[in-house]
Amino acid sequence: MEAIILNLEKEIISLIKSKPFFAHFIQNMRRIITDEIDTLGVNITDQINLYVNPEFFNSLKPYERVACLEHEVLHIISKHIFRVDKRNPMIWNIACDLCCNQYLPTQKRNGNIISQLPEGTLDYNKFKFEKNLKAEDYYTLLLKNAKRLNISLDGDGNPCLDDHGKWKEGNTNEDFQHEVIKRAIKNTIEKTQDYGNLPDDVVAEIKKALRHKTLNWRRILQKFVYRATLVHSVATRKKPNRRFGFLYDGSKVECKLNMLVAIDTSGSISDEDLSLFFSEINKISSLGMNIMIVECDTEIHKTYKYKKIPSVVTGRGGTEFKPVFDFASKCSPKPDCIVYLTDLYADLSFKNISRIPTLWAITIDGGEETDIPFGTGVKLKDDKI
Repeated sequence: MEAIILNLEKEIISLIKSKPFFAHFIQNMRRIITDEIDTLGVNITDQINLYVNPEFFNSLKPYERVACLEHEVLHIISKHIFRVDKRNPMIWNIACDLCCNQYLPTQKRNGNIISQLPEGTLDYNKFKFEKNLKAEDYYTLLLKNAKRLNISLDGDGNPCLDDHGKWKEGNTNEDFQHEVIKRAIKNTIEKTQDYGNLPDDVVAEIKKALRHKTLNWRRILQKFVYRATLVHSVATRKKPNRRFGFLYDGSKVECKLNMLVAIDTSGSISDEDLSLFFSEINKISSLGMNIMIVECDTEIHKTYKYKKIPSVVTGRGGTEFKPVFDFASKCSPKPDCIVYLTDLYADLSFKNISRIPTLWAITIDGGEETDIPFGTGVKLKDDKI
């Protein structure tokens, strides 16, 4: 374990001399040494993760390790991890590797190789494709030339340099992922002051990521509620049975949602925060959703069915999040989702024993979305990020 960590640090130092942007960007990534993957991989959960198989990494030459780290950074910057859409996953993986590798030619300093992809890595030249294309363009070319290139469309084999399986294990909220990437780029630029020795197309991707505006918190709340809504069938006499007519009950589809809304009542939640937050909860309630309010600081003080915006809340002590999730796990019926209004300033080292999807609605002066212990986080503010 110590050897792999040492090798990682050596290659990052090497990158500082040749491509400082890449080196400092990697400092924003959580490094996970694991045998779960065969090579390397990345994804975004609460932050950007870099997965490294120690046996694979140590088998590479130092300059190959450097190139592989650059390859992983390019996947993140180019946002390949959540752009697959409805495309064939295997072909998309190949297209993404072609896109990254075109920007990683062999690099030398004083006649010595300092960065070079491992032998056999996917190369646009071998496929006789153009350079400076995006992953979507390479995907289209691969589909058109699948027969000539003998590429399987059914997912057999993995010709890619790294493991892309971790991509789908990350946070599924694209707005959150966009924001994490943007923040990592900003942190990197603050340290490097420029983009260093990067190709123009890569710089263009970085600037595009910085310009991206994520959806405001209201849209994220709406999407979260939509995903948590349970669609099910209930018996009704007003609709004939498909097979037996009116002799038997038919069925209709209803949307039911049992939402638990937890309010941090530690005193740091202002009246303005409550008003902003409940203006949206009010709209959700008007759709016929069942909403239970739980007021909690270090302990739960009140639980009640939501009818209107509360004028006052009880508590004003410290903050503990665990009581709410303990309570939710024992509720009957169990809530379909939890929305927690808080500044996020409390002990976050606990597990979601309720296993209920959770959205943390964080006050503007509170912590960051990346601080949440699980679920999805969003800042309460009107403007777009």
